[in-house]
Amino acid sequence: MNLEVEVIRRAVRDLHGAKQEQAESSLRYLNSESFIKDCKCSAIDSDWVKSEVYKAMREEGARRKYLINRLSNELINYS
Repeated sequence: MNLEVEVIRRAVRDLHGAKQEQAESSLRYLNSESFIKDCKCSAIDSDWVKSEVYKAMREEGARRKYLINRLSNELINYS
């Protein structure tokens, strides 16, 4: 698997079920230039990922987990 894709997937997965510090670190990464660079290296639309993360973070509980898992699984296609 492409390292950049795996980093993005890990950041997305850490938004749910991880410790608060990990979730905050993931959000910082998803708003960083490093994230945009990693997306470009893997031909991933960074705005799409951010939009999907925003949708997931507006939800709570099982719905948030489902949306995050779905996004993580969709990112596999880019590896």
